[in-house]
Amino acid sequence: MHFLKFWIAVISFALVVAGCSGQEDRSAEAGEKKVVSQKSDQETAGSDEEADKETGDDEGSGGYEGPGPYEGPGPYKGPGPYQGPGPYKGPGPYQGPGPYKGPGPYEGPGPYKGPGPYQGPGPYKGPGPYKGPGGYKPPKPSSSGVSVFQADEDRTIIRVQEKILFDFDSSRLRSEAYPILKDIAESLKNAKGYEMIIYGHTDSKGSDEYNLKLSQRRAEAVRKALVERYGVSPEILSAEGLGEKYPVAPNDTEANRQKNRRVEFVVQPKGS
Repeated sequence: MHFLKFWIAVISFALVVAGCSGQEDRSAEAGEKKVVSQKSDQETAGSDEEADKETGDDEGSGGYEGPGPYEGPGPYKGPGPYQGPGPYKGPGPYQGPGPYKGPGPYEGPGPYKGPGPYQGPGPYKGPGPYKGPGGYKPPKPSSSGVSVFQADEDRTIIRVQEKILFDFDSSRLRSEAYPILKDIAESLKNAKGYEMIIYGHTDSKGSDEYNLKLSQRRAEAVRKALVERYGVSPEILSAEGLGEKYPVAPNDTEANRQKNRRVEFVVQPKGS
């Protein structure tokens, strides 16, 4: 027990001695730092005195005043209040191209005049009135529907209206046709060296094809009657339908259409 207390006391003493030694070291170190600091201040002061002497400052450096209080660039003024480009004016009120005028009132090509009133081929003049005597003597007309023309010195035309020979739209001969055909046959048999061409004609009603066929049937019906009933030689007779190709009057009225519905007998020298 006493031994333990002895060692405790020894340890405590050692700790005290060590603490005092550390304090002395710290005091010595602080003293050295203070001496170094004082030397530095003295050197700095000497440098300032020399600088004052060089610049001729007789008043000495005095206390450090610095550059004075900071004033800065002053209060911020900015570029002023925003004014912008001014109120918007735009390009002005819209005027456009003006009121629409267009090309003007339509005038067109003028009133339609057309080709003029229909004149047709002109009134039919035929070959002229029969003059005779020549080599052929035609029969005297026995009706107002029969007419005789002299085409030239040798050719004679006998024209007979349809109403005398045929009913409407028919190729069958009427009874009134036979006396006229008999006179024509007798005149032809008395003239030696002549031939006859029988032409059938129609008006413009109906199609061209129909009228052409109808006129052909009528011409052949007349030829047949001259040969079979009245003994005319078939060698000197020929028949041809011409339809509506050769009107003698415009087909604009019934009276004119009646003139165009006809059979014509052309008598001429053989081989003409």
